[in-house]
Amino acid sequence: MDRLTTMLVFRRVAELGSLSAAARALGLSPAAVSRQLSQLEERLGARLITRTTRRLNLTETGRAFQERVVRILDDIDEAERAVGALAQAPRGVLRINAPLTFGLRHLSPVVPRFLTSFPDVRLDLDLTDRFVDVMEEGLDVALRVRTALPDSSLVARRLGPVTRVLAASPDYLANHGVPKHPADLSDHAAIVYSHATSPTEWRFEGPQGPVAVQVRPRLTVNSGEAVRHAMLGGCGIAHLPRFIIGEDVDAGRLVPLLSAWSLPAHSLFAIWPPGRHLAPKVRVFIEFLSDAWRAAPWEGATL
Repeated sequence: MDRLTTMLVFRRVAELGSLSAAARALGLSPAAVSRQLSQLEERLGARLITRTTRRLNLTETGRAFQERVVRILDDIDEAERAVGALAQAPRGVLRINAPLTFGLRHLSPVVPRFLTSFPDVRLDLDLTDRFVDVMEEGLDVALRVRTALPDSSLVARRLGPVTRVLAASPDYLANHGVPKHPADLSDHAAIVYSHATSPTEWRFEGPQGPVAVQVRPRLTVNSGEAVRHAMLGGCGIAHLPRFIIGEDVDAGRLVPLLSAWSLPAHSLFAIWPPGRHLAPKVRVFIEFLSDAWRAAPWEGATL
């Protein structure tokens, strides 16, 4: 016999003074309510209710038991409300991973506003260009720049486009010439980002369809910011997202190349482990980023 159920039945009978009224309130049959009461009295070894033709009345023992039952059930209701409120409130430590340069230039500036909006959330922010396994490292959310996310057990939400620009410095182009076709890149010094999916194979879409070129790395490095510095220093040609070199292109420090061809389209994704219930701290963080970056500010003048 479920003790909480019998307590609830007893409380309704005591409050309403009627088996049929209690049965209607509980969605049970009068016979089921009567059976619950009889089982409760048998288990306690005491009569709790006296029955008359008109009304049910509590015995002295019944009144004492009612006080305790009401207190217990009210405490349970309060505990459930408290847990429900806790489950809905964004709070706790939120572990975030993001690419280093993007994190410094676009995520870090909006973090103070997020923390002000959600004072019970604490951020553990990991900015790195190395591959981080979301599941193994216990992350709540990771930001990824990809053409498409591979099939996995992770959940993803696209936050915006990420345009990549092929470019070089004016000095490099003055000394080595301007490529007219993607195939010309094989004769140029390339600066390669080692964390790319295919670092030395650069793919383009053009007027005659897709083109793939094997480039000769003059420098291979695992930092987008280091690639940028090498480009500005005249070391070669590279392609990077606008969130890294957009200002340099707009200012003329880097010259965009092969405008008739486009690099594969990339997007910024938020990814997180699957779960039946999305934690409030994760939900509000993703919604916050989606709202803050609705216009993809890192794209600059390209939008």
